[in-house]
Amino acid sequence: MSQLNSDFHKYYFDNWQFVYYAALKILKNREAAEDVANDVFMSLYEYMLINRPPIRKIRPFLAVSVKRRAYNYIRDNHRIFPIDTVFTENASPGIADAENRLFTGNMLESLYRQNEKWFDIVEKYYLLELSIKEIAKEYGCSEQAIRNMLQRAKDFLRKKYP
Repeated sequence: MSQLNSDFHKYYFDNWQFVYYAALKILKNREAAEDVANDVFMSLYEYMLINRPPIRKIRPFLAVSVKRRAYNYIRDNHRIFPIDTVFTENASPGIADAENRLFTGNMLESLYRQNEKWFDIVEKYYLLELSIKEIAKEYGCSEQAIRNMLQRAKDFLRKKYP
């Protein structure tokens, strides 16, 4: 078995429950949670295939992915599900702390609805701990453009949640 497949299987078996229950907590629907969990792991495998920088912390990466997929599922299926936090009781305290520091109440949902790109950049920078240089390379833009989008996202959140 290749190293890629070996790493993926480890991530999958170690984190399936975490991803499924995180999706279930947001969607409140078992079938939808299974769909979202499968999508998260498919995107993880695709991410690993294209040789991007290695994932430093898998749990935050998966938490961000499951949140995005669950919100997209809600939007795409025009269903109203209660918005709740992603983290379960079994989640690592470091992830929960980062979540509480960055997004309280409806802040995450508001940012996502305002501008998905800002949301994506904020989560990559703060939760996945990618550098501005890495994010800029991924988006194919300058580091200053990423800094500007981060600042706009912060300004939006400060204005909405004084």
